[in-house]
Formats: sequence, C-alpha cells, structure tokens
Amino acid sequence: MSFFTYSTFEAIKLDELEGDNPEVVTHVKKYMIIPPPNAAVKYESNHSAGLQLQHIFQNKTGGYFVESGANDGLHSSKTVQLENALAWTGALIEPDPGNVLLARDKKRNASLIPTCLSTSTKPKLSAFKAGQGVVLDISDSDLIVHCMPLHSILLALDKPSIDFLSLSVGGAELDILKTVPFDKFDIKVIMVNFEKISGGVEALQGFLSSNNYVIFPTIPAEQEKGQWAEFHRIFVKKGSGFKEE
Repeated sequence: MSFFTYSTFEAIKLDELEGDNPEVVTHVKKYMIIPPPNAAVKYESNHSAGLQLQHIFQNKTGGYFVESGANDGLHSSKTVQLENALAWTGALIEPDPGNVLLARDKKRNASLIPTCLSTSTKPKLSAFKAGQGVVLDISDSDLIVHCMPLHSILLALDKPSIDFLSLSVGGAELDILKTVPFDKFDIKVIMVNFEKISGGVEALQGFLSSNNYVIFPTIPAEQEKGQWAEFHRIFVKKGSGFKEE
C-alpha cells in the first residue's frame, strides 16, 4: 500500500529529478502541504527543551520552525513552546498515517506535511513500518512512502530561511543533513536526536561544525534520563544572532 495520492509512475519520474527542480517543488506544493487550520488550538509544552529554546531564541516572536518526526503533533514535540509562548508557526513533517491523522486533529498553528525526508538530494520511494520509520526490507514494511529532500520542502514552503529545524527520524538525521545545500539555505538553529546516528554526537558535531555551526553547551543535569539532552543536541549557526551558549 502507498501513502500518497498520485500514481507510482509519477513518483518514479520525480525520483529522477534533483530536489530543487521546479517540477519537484511544484509537486510538493500541490500534493503534500496541508495548510494550518483557520482556528488553531493552543497546548502546553510537554518537552523539557522548551525553556532552553526560548533562551536560545531570546524570546523572539513570530519565528518559523520545521519539525520532522512530529509524531502526533504534540507528544515529544519540541516546537509547542515556541508556537504558544512566542507566536511561532511552521511545518510538521510526519510519514506515519496514524500520526498524521492525530496531528491534523490537534489543529496546531502549523502546516502538516505527510511525508518523510529523503536521504538523497532527490525524492525517494521508501518502505515504511509504523513505529520504526523507513526500513530497508520492503517485505517487513507496512506501506510505501515518498520521501522528499528537505530543501524541496523548504522551497515549496517559500522558506529558504528558517529559525529552527528539529530532526528526530530514527537514525537518518545525519544523512538527511548531508543532503542540504547549506550555502543556499539559512537554518539558524538545529536540534537533532543523535540516539541512533552512526558515530553519535561526534559525527554530528563534526559535520555541522564544518557548515559553520557550534554545539550549544549542556550541563549534566540536562543529560539525565528523561531530560532533553539525554538524546538530543542543539546547534546554533555562527552569526545567527541567537545565543550560542
């Protein structure tokens, strides 16, 4: 079963194109972006990183986020605090059909994009298993999803510059970041789940430091079980104007 509304033939054609191809960008705009509801609902943040992010962004209002691995739009979300305390908006990316329906019903003030992020600079048909994400073995999958490059989505959103990117996608985070042309897109702060990344924090930090990011320091208490820094790190772009420590 596929989790998209267009033909597999059309998907295969798109997979031959680079992510910044106008045909890909137009496709994402037409088929994949569910705009925010007319009347959004506010929720209390349940993520321990909320206040830390407010500190980093110096209580900036009206910012823009992209959160991939949005789950049901609320549970474990890193962006609820920014949305409700500081009037931010953004986009929630989630490939699991059940979670997409739950996130839609939450009616957050954010676009909803029912897809996954490609580990290539091109769109990519991928096998998906609920609760695990993208898997290599199609025989062990629940459905086929059509993953899009992050920069295709940013272009479709008309957002070549965003304040905050959150990535929590089950181990593909570094591969996804490697597809981003950082010389063409301005992402000021990035929060990444490193739990399943090959090479861990060191590999992540090495790549992002080569793209002009510094790791935001954490203290031992923040790295304890259940706290935001147990499996996450925040990286701030040098010269972004936001807190780097």
